[in-house]
Amino acid sequence: MWAAYVFAGRPTPVEPEAFQVVAALDLAVMVPALTMGGILLWRRQPWGYVIAAIADNPGCATTAVAVALLANVGPREQQAA
Repeated sequence: MWAAYVFAGRPTPVEPEAFQVVAALDLAVMVPALTMGGILLWRRQPWGYVIAAIADNPGCATTAVAVALLANVGPREQQAA
């Protein structure tokens, strides 16, 4: 979801500093954990169920917060240069 803002150069719906923290946490923590859990689940390894259950809770919370922010906060107004 945040990739469109990063790669397309669109203005972020929240302050850029907060947006950068969320993007960094997603890439550093959530993506590897969800990927590893998914691979282990695919192979039906017991640790896959553990990792997926642990990593899925923050993943759902992050998605819920992002949806709430987008629903309640419109895009930032363009500042005059």
